[in-house]
Amino acid sequence: YIHLSQASLSRSPHHGAPAVWVPLASDIEERMQREPGNSRESMGLESASTISATFGDFQKLGTSGYLQALGQILQRFSKHFHLFAGTGNVKSIRAYLHDEGVLSRVRFLGPMSDVSSVMNAIDVYLAPFPNTETSMLLKAMGAGKPAVVLRYPEGSPFNSSAELLGVPELAASRESEYAEIAMRLLRDRDARDRAAALVSSRFTSEFHPSLLGQRYLEFLKRLLTAPATH
Repeated sequence: YIHLSQASLSRSPHHGAPAVWVPLASDIEERMQREPGNSRESMGLESASTISATFGDFQKLGTSGYLQALGQILQRFSKHFHLFAGTGNVKSIRAYLHDEGVLSRVRFLGPMSDVSSVMNAIDVYLAPFPNTETSMLLKAMGAGKPAVVLRYPEGSPFNSSAELLGVPELAASRESEYAEIAMRLLRDRDARDRAAALVSSRFTSEFHPSLLGQRYLEFLKRLLTAPATH
């Protein structure tokens, strides 16, 4: 059994069977080097002092604590903008942000097959909670973007983002702390640079595409050399 997350491996009902954690990988770093992507000017965001983003399925975000945290961030920083790219009905998201008076600084880009084109424009990635798409978080990590996640109890299926990010200082233990971490990164460029270095190091050591082949080969060798069972 090959598991894409450590939490999935620990929860596996197949005790005693050969199993391994081989994480997802992303080649977004290579794609960004090949193509410069969109600039803030080309996206009409030249007036932004900082930009955050969230990618994925937004179907359940309309009533989430994540959305409240985003509203706080946008209210605190009057020149901060946020980008949404993905699927799902955003009507409730628009309504909430409109009521908070911050909708004018939010852009909905719709579904995107390749988010690498907008990565150069953003400063911080805000992972939604409780549900998140780890593949999108991984792409932000591969692009060297500081990310903020919410941490859940170990073993919880909702803890996949914190597990993937693997940087304790960027994983909030409660919803109010999530906004605090994001605002600290937006306020302090040096803090963003330090966080970006930690995220990039984590990506290079665990999720770079060059690592996958060797991990699969090592697991296959384990299977070939394991004692036969009857």
